[in-house]
Amino acid sequence: MRGFVAGAAHYAALIAATVVAVFPVYWIIALSLMPPQDTFHVPPKWLFAPTLDSYRLLFHGYQGTDVFLHFRNSVITSVSATAITVAVGVLGAYATSRFRFRGRSVVFTGILIARMLPPVALTVPLFLLLFRLGLIDTTSGLALVYAAMILPFAFWMLHNFINTVPEEVADAALVDGCTELSALWRVVLPMLRPGLVSAVLFSFTFAWTDFALAAVLTNSRAKTMPLFVNSFQSSEGIAWGPMAAGTVLAILPPVLILIVGRKWLIAGLTMGAGK
Repeated sequence: MRGFVAGAAHYAALIAATVVAVFPVYWIIALSLMPPQDTFHVPPKWLFAPTLDSYRLLFHGYQGTDVFLHFRNSVITSVSATAITVAVGVLGAYATSRFRFRGRSVVFTGILIARMLPPVALTVPLFLLLFRLGLIDTTSGLALVYAAMILPFAFWMLHNFINTVPEEVADAALVDGCTELSALWRVVLPMLRPGLVSAVLFSFTFAWTDFALAAVLTNSRAKTMPLFVNSFQSSEGIAWGPMAAGTVLAILPPVLILIVGRKWLIAGLTMGAGK
């Protein structure tokens, strides 16, 4: 009897936690499909006739907004930051894993310290730097900042993955006439596919969902989707329908990417922890 009660309590706790986690997503989707006049109804309407009016308002430039511009900005900054992060992270992780050189411990310590710094603490120095470079309110400046913020984490992740590859594999490629770069490209990287996918997923998700850095480093032209969603709040109130529709569009890309890459993500996390 005691075991039954413990099991029932365990499953009840899991169900409650699932409801708490899933309900906000359900409610955002429901608000986006709710008739505009029902979004302000108190108490909330649980049963309603679904409509796409909020999406129509969004796509037709509600109050002068341009969802396509901000969606494109998010794609450009996230893809660019991910590409830079993974490329530099792979090269740095491979170099520190394969070679023993003077100052190697200093590199590790510096990257660890950079990983410990919260991004918000660097917003003012980053703003001044981008201002001097003329990169304020640009997708390129934002992508570089994201890459710099994500790189320490990606480096440590990829370094652990590369350590799982036997050195004899790369040495055999060198004996066959490959250079270090060609051995990395042709031999090591194919063995790191789960780890690379994990790094890509984490990097893309960080860049896509960031709000704090984008709020400081952009004004209008380079605003990303999180800032676009926040723009539906004003002194006159909150446009719940268009905001919910914009939120659904904002969360779709990372969710879809995580669903597609979940198999490699799990394999990559297991691979990195197995050393």
